[in-house]
Amino acid sequence: MRNTGLPLLVFLLSACLPFGAPPDASLSSPATALDTATLRAESPTEDSQAAIQEMPSSSQSPTSGSADSLPLRCLTPVSPGDQLLVNFSDANIGTGYCLRYPGSFYVSYTQNVGRGIHGPSLHPNENLFGGTVIQPLGPAIGNSLDEAADARFPQAATREEVEIGGSVGLLLSGFPEDVHMRAALVIYENLVYEFNNHEITGSSDEARAQASAAWENVLASFAFLPPSIAEAYSACPPAQLNTSVSYTAWYVPYLNVEEGYCLLFPQDHVLHYDAARRWLLIQKPDPGFNHDPGAVTLSIMGDQPSGGLALEALVNEVIEQQARGEVYRISSLIAGQEGIFVDGLYSEAGVRHIFFLYGQVFYRIVASPTLVEERAADMEDLFRIVTSSLVFLE
Repeated sequence: MRNTGLPLLVFLLSACLPFGAPPDASLSSPATALDTATLRAESPTEDSQAAIQEMPSSSQSPTSGSADSLPLRCLTPVSPGDQLLVNFSDANIGTGYCLRYPGSFYVSYTQNVGRGIHGPSLHPNENLFGGTVIQPLGPAIGNSLDEAADARFPQAATREEVEIGGSVGLLLSGFPEDVHMRAALVIYENLVYEFNNHEITGSSDEARAQASAAWENVLASFAFLPPSIAEAYSACPPAQLNTSVSYTAWYVPYLNVEEGYCLLFPQDHVLHYDAARRWLLIQKPDPGFNHDPGAVTLSIMGDQPSGGLALEALVNEVIEQQARGEVYRISSLIAGQEGIFVDGLYSEAGVRHIFFLYGQVFYRIVASPTLVEERAADMEDLFRIVTSSLVFLE
């Protein structure tokens, strides 16, 4: 039986990415194109996009966490409502980096070590969107930027020096096969980094507009992280191999500096964070049909200040307002705090909650659907890894 309920896990916290890429993460050679099969399947569903608009805003602003230890460049907004991404998961092949991206966009983790910044899907039945990919290509091994460009993009007719993250980079354009394509290369601490706006961009004008918005925001805010940053986030969990599947798959780290927490999530999922609403969405899109209402998602929400009320009283209020039948509840530890696990609130498809207090803020993690058989394994896997890996930074 297929239920149209949306698997959802909502969690509102500051998350931190561990600073080590999966041990066997492969680097793209300068002559090899990025594998974007996973990335193309990672467009958000229509229901999750609607949920972004429907989430209530919070009256309390996020905590600063360790944001003051980050480069000023990526802490300074480039466009209204843009969001911060702090990437530690490539640190075993570099220092890591931070950047800002348009507020309605999503972050995708490719099968290698790339990060995709892309807009919401533009059509219900297609993986059509635009964005920008950032990926380390590998050691420069003595090559100059021009030599790296010769190997990676020999067809580019135009080269222009630009500043990227405080270093001199090359902007490449004039590609005969795609006049809209742009790429950039920069060498930092002997590693070649690539930016491109063609790997995940559709051919429509709307998709190109999304790609342009991502490109401009990312390049204007991009900064490499100082080595000292790793110590600040040493409590974050390292990447883990997913041993429940027959192929190589990883749980990768996510760092939320504004909220002050870290967690792990499956590599083939996408992220969306709304700092103003203190809302993190993690979603597994359905390959080939990215508006499938059964797509597995997880959300974390920092609902409101506790107002001095005990956790039990706050949870009772929620149950009174939202219960539509029998509700199951039990005490449960989460992020080192006492929490209350609740099953059975407001959904025919089944919704699971964990409520807890941290720093006088009332948090909830929401997972759904719990009653859609064909999605159950993915939902349980997402719920388990997020709730078991969540760490707040002191």
